[in-house]
Amino acid sequence: MTSRFDKHQQLALSGLVLIPSVLVKRSLDEATTQIVDVGKMYTDDLPFPSCLHGEAHTWHLKWTEENSRGSAFLPTTLETTLPHATSMFPNITELLRILCTLPVTSCSAEQSFSGLKRIKTAMRSKMGNDRLTSNALLHLHRDVSVEVPTVINEFAKLHPTRLEVGNILSDN
Repeated sequence: MTSRFDKHQQLALSGLVLIPSVLVKRSLDEATTQIVDVGKMYTDDLPFPSCLHGEAHTWHLKWTEENSRGSAFLPTTLETTLPHATSMFPNITELLRILCTLPVTSCSAEQSFSGLKRIKTAMRSKMGNDRLTSNALLHLHRDVSVEVPTVINEFAKLHPTRLEVGNILSDN
C-alpha cells in the first residue's frame, strides 16, 4: 500500500473512519487518533480545531451507542453520513465535506483520452478543431440530454444570417 499511495493519500483514506459503519468496528482510542490525524491535515479548514479530539470522542460514542441499540441503519458512505453530522459536530461535518470532495480516481481523464482517440480516428480530416472539441464534449458527457430543437434555436439566435430555414423536420 505504501508503494501505491503517498502519505497524504493514506491519511485521507484513514478519514473513512468517520463513516459510522467503519467507526463502530474500531476501538475508541484508535478511531479518535485516526480522526485527529486527518484533522491535523486540514487544521486551517476546521472551524474549531482545538475541539476535534473531544468531538471525535463524542462522535464515536454516539455511533457505538446507536449500534448497540441494534439500529437497523448505520450510514455506510460519506454522503449518507453527512446529514447525521449535526451542528453539535462542526469539525466532523467539515471533515466529511472535505472527504466528499477529494478525487478518488483518474478514470475520467483516462476515459477522455480513450474517447478522444476514437473520435479523432473516425473524424480525422473531416472537421476543424472547434467541431472536434464539441464532439469530444458530447461523447464524454453523454449522460447530459441534448434537445435538438433547443440547439437549433440557440444557433439561429447566435447566427441569424446563416440559418434562415423553418423546421425541416416537420411536414408543413
